[in-house]
Amino acid sequence: MFIGFYILPISVIGIVAIPIFVIAWWIVTTRVFRAYRQWTLEMLALATAQLLSPDEPMLAGEATAWQPLSFVPSVQRDLAISVTRAHVLLYSFDTYNSSTSWVIFAAHPTEVEILTIDGLLRRSLVVAYAGRRWFLRGSRGVFDGEPVLEAWRASRA
Repeated sequence: MFIGFYILPISVIGIVAIPIFVIAWWIVTTRVFRAYRQWTLEMLALATAQLLSPDEPMLAGEATAWQPLSFVPSVQRDLAISVTRAHVLLYSFDTYNSSTSWVIFAAHPTEVEILTIDGLLRRSLVVAYAGRRWFLRGSRGVFDGEPVLEAWRASRA
Protein backbone atom coordinates (compact mmCIF):
# COMPACT_ATOMS: atom_id res chain seq x y z
CA MET A 1 0.00 0.00 0.00
CA PHE A 2 2.92 2.33 0.71
CA ILE A 3 4.13 2.00 -2.88
CA GLY A 4 0.58 2.46 -4.11
CA PHE A 5 0.26 5.85 -2.44
CA TYR A 6 3.40 7.23 -4.07
CA ILE A 7 3.72 5.43 -7.43
CA LEU A 8 0.18 4.77 -8.64
CA PRO A 9 -1.10 8.40 -8.63
CA ILE A 10 1.22 9.21 -11.53
CA SER A 11 -0.41 6.60 -13.76
CA VAL A 12 -3.89 6.45 -15.30
CA ILE A 13 -4.64 3.22 -13.42
CA GLY A 14 -3.54 4.87 -10.21
CA ILE A 15 -6.24 7.53 -10.40
CA VAL A 16 -8.90 4.81 -10.30
CA ALA A 17 -7.05 2.82 -7.62
CA ILE A 18 -6.51 5.71 -5.19
CA PRO A 19 -9.94 5.42 -3.47
CA ILE A 20 -9.41 1.68 -3.00
CA PHE A 21 -6.01 2.24 -1.40
CA VAL A 22 -7.33 5.04 0.83
CA ILE A 23 -10.16 2.86 2.15
CA ALA A 24 -7.82 -0.09 2.67
CA TRP A 25 -5.29 2.16 4.42
CA TRP A 26 -7.99 3.54 6.73
CA ILE A 27 -9.25 0.05 7.68
CA VAL A 28 -5.76 -1.31 8.33
CA THR A 29 -4.59 1.67 10.40
CA THR A 30 -7.80 1.70 12.44
CA ARG A 31 -7.38 -1.96 13.38
CA VAL A 32 -3.68 -1.58 14.12
CA PHE A 33 -4.21 1.56 16.20
CA ARG A 34 -6.99 -0.13 18.23
CA ALA A 35 -4.67 -3.00 19.16
CA TYR A 36 -1.85 -0.55 19.82
CA ARG A 37 -4.10 1.57 22.04
CA GLN A 38 -5.23 -1.48 24.02
CA TRP A 39 -1.60 -2.52 24.60
CA THR A 40 -0.76 1.01 25.78
CA LEU A 41 -3.75 1.11 28.16
CA GLU A 42 -2.66 -2.20 29.70
CA MET A 43 0.82 -0.73 30.26
CA LEU A 44 -0.73 2.39 31.80
CA ALA A 45 -2.80 0.34 34.23
CA LEU A 46 0.31 -1.56 35.36
CA ALA A 47 2.41 1.60 35.66
CA THR A 48 -0.29 3.39 37.64
CA ALA A 49 -0.68 0.45 40.04
CA GLN A 50 3.09 0.31 40.48
CA LEU A 51 3.46 4.07 41.09
CA LEU A 52 0.49 4.64 43.39
CA SER A 53 -0.52 1.23 44.75
CA PRO A 54 -2.74 -1.67 43.71
CA ASP A 55 -5.39 -0.18 46.02
CA GLU A 56 -5.75 2.83 43.72
CA PRO A 57 -6.39 1.33 40.27
CA MET A 58 -6.65 3.24 37.03
CA LEU A 59 -10.30 4.10 36.36
CA ALA A 60 -9.71 5.30 32.80
CA GLY A 61 -6.84 6.15 30.50
CA GLU A 62 -6.03 7.25 27.00
CA ALA A 63 -2.92 7.57 24.85
CA THR A 64 -1.91 9.43 21.74
CA ALA A 65 -2.17 7.16 18.71
CA TRP A 66 -1.85 9.36 15.66
CA GLN A 67 -0.20 8.96 12.30
CA PRO A 68 2.08 11.93 11.71
CA LEU A 69 2.35 13.40 8.25
CA SER A 70 5.46 11.87 6.73
CA PHE A 71 6.58 9.86 3.73
CA VAL A 72 7.16 6.79 5.89
CA PRO A 73 4.15 5.13 7.55
CA SER A 74 4.47 5.34 11.34
CA VAL A 75 2.57 6.03 14.54
CA GLN A 76 3.05 8.85 16.99
CA ARG A 77 2.69 7.97 20.66
CA ASP A 78 4.16 10.56 22.96
CA LEU A 79 1.64 11.19 25.75
CA ALA A 80 -0.83 9.19 27.84
CA ILE A 81 -3.16 10.03 30.71
CA SER A 82 -4.34 7.90 33.60
CA VAL A 83 -7.14 8.83 36.01
CA THR A 84 -7.65 7.23 39.44
CA ARG A 85 -9.94 8.16 42.34
CA ALA A 86 -7.39 10.57 43.82
CA HIS A 87 -4.87 11.32 41.05
CA VAL A 88 -4.44 12.32 37.43
CA LEU A 89 -1.14 11.19 35.92
CA LEU A 90 0.32 12.31 32.60
CA TYR A 91 2.96 10.02 31.12
CA SER A 92 5.45 10.64 28.34
CA PHE A 93 7.08 8.09 26.02
CA ASP A 94 10.47 8.21 24.31
CA THR A 95 9.41 6.33 21.19
CA TYR A 96 6.28 4.70 19.83
CA ASN A 97 7.20 1.24 21.15
CA SER A 98 8.88 2.10 24.44
CA SER A 99 7.44 1.35 27.83
CA THR A 100 6.42 4.34 29.92
CA SER A 101 9.40 6.64 30.17
CA TRP A 102 8.51 9.20 32.81
CA VAL A 103 5.65 10.90 34.61
CA ILE A 104 5.19 14.54 33.59
CA PHE A 105 2.91 15.24 36.52
CA ALA A 106 0.77 13.56 39.15
CA ALA A 107 -1.91 15.85 40.56
CA HIS A 108 -5.19 15.87 42.39
CA PRO A 109 -8.15 15.90 39.97
CA THR A 110 -9.31 19.32 41.21
CA GLU A 111 -5.98 20.83 40.05
CA VAL A 112 -6.32 19.54 36.49
CA GLU A 113 -8.64 20.59 33.67
CA ILE A 114 -9.52 18.18 30.86
CA LEU A 115 -11.64 18.83 27.77
CA THR A 116 -12.20 17.19 24.41
CA ILE A 117 -11.98 18.58 20.90
CA ASP A 118 -13.72 16.69 18.11
CA GLY A 119 -12.56 17.19 14.56
CA LEU A 120 -13.43 15.64 11.25
CA LEU A 121 -10.67 13.01 11.25
CA ARG A 122 -9.30 13.19 14.77
CA ARG A 123 -10.22 13.66 18.40
CA SER A 124 -8.11 15.33 21.04
CA LEU A 125 -7.95 15.56 24.80
CA VAL A 126 -6.56 18.79 26.17
CA VAL A 127 -5.01 18.43 29.62
CA ALA A 128 -4.19 21.64 31.51
CA TYR A 129 -2.17 21.76 34.72
CA ALA A 130 -0.01 24.47 36.34
CA GLY A 131 -0.39 26.86 33.42
CA ARG A 132 0.64 24.33 30.74
CA ARG A 133 -1.37 22.38 28.19
CA TRP A 134 -0.79 19.00 26.61
CA PHE A 135 -2.68 17.60 23.61
CA LEU A 136 -3.40 13.90 23.24
CA ARG A 137 -4.50 13.20 19.66
CA GLY A 138 -6.07 10.16 18.13
CA SER A 139 -7.89 8.95 15.07
CA ARG A 140 -11.66 8.99 15.05
CA GLY A 141 -12.92 5.47 15.68
CA VAL A 142 -9.87 4.60 17.80
CA PHE A 143 -9.36 7.38 20.32
CA ASP A 144 -12.01 7.65 23.04
CA GLY A 145 -11.62 10.43 25.59
CA GLU A 146 -15.09 10.10 27.13
CA PRO A 147 -14.14 7.47 29.77
CA VAL A 148 -11.28 9.74 30.88
CA LEU A 149 -13.64 12.72 31.17
CA GLU A 150 -16.21 10.69 33.12
CA ALA A 151 -13.60 9.30 35.53
CA TRP A 152 -12.08 12.76 35.99
CA ARG A 153 -15.48 14.31 36.74
CA ALA A 154 -16.34 11.51 39.18
CA SER A 155 -13.00 11.86 40.99
CA ARG A 156 -13.52 15.63 41.37
CA ALA A 157 -16.80 15.11 43.23
